[in-house]
Amino acid sequence: MNSMLVKLTFLFTSLIFVNDFSFFDTNDKGKDKYDKLWEKVEKYEEDALPKYALETVEEIYDIAVSENNDKQIIKATIFRMKYNNILEEEGY
Repeated sequence: MNSMLVKLTFLFTSLIFVNDFSFFDTNDKGKDKYDKLWEKVEKYEEDALPKYALETVEEIYDIAVSENNDKQIIKATIFRMKYNNILEEEGY
């Protein structure tokens, strides 16, 4: 139980960092592509579909790795942790 609290604290702190700082705003040529994919993630989250959100985040991660886009890799990694945690709690 205590380790779950630590995980959640880290997760929420990370999400606040991602949302509050423009560090992850990228001016790369592929910004439109990433924006569209992140919009899909947001829509899946609004619709309570974490499995599909995770699949889209995995797609973002793979693209970011292939393009060596460190900012998107970090952001995708944080969101992967978030959705994996949600799915783990729901028993997927």
